[in-house]
Amino acid sequence: MFALKAPVESVSAASTEMLSSTEAMAATTEETSRQSSVVAAASEEATTNVQTVASAAEELASSIDEIGRQVAEPAGIAEGAVEEARVTSETVKSLSEASQKYRRSGQPHQRYRRANKPAGA
Repeated sequence: MFALKAPVESVSAASTEMLSSTEAMAATTEETSRQSSVVAAASEEATTNVQTVASAAEELASSIDEIGRQVAEPAGIAEGAVEEARVTSETVKSLSEASQKYRRSGQPHQRYRRANKPAGA
């Protein structure tokens, strides 16, 4: 029996050591699984945050485009008004010059009236 006792004790000790190692590996696996769940939840939250930021950036870009359109419209109207004022100024200047020429010419309309005055009037 002594001959069998040493190998049996050796196998028993190895079995106990394997059981201990298996329990340690099971605990490690359980902890790894728990940490994986935490990482997966954090990753999902990060994805949601990235989507929220992307959506906000899209809305901001749309708002900036709209502001640009709203600024451009009055600017176009102002440019049109400036052009109208320039044309009006040129017309007034032209009329003023014509009026000055007319005054310098000795008021030809009075000469025309006298020349075409009906007889006996």
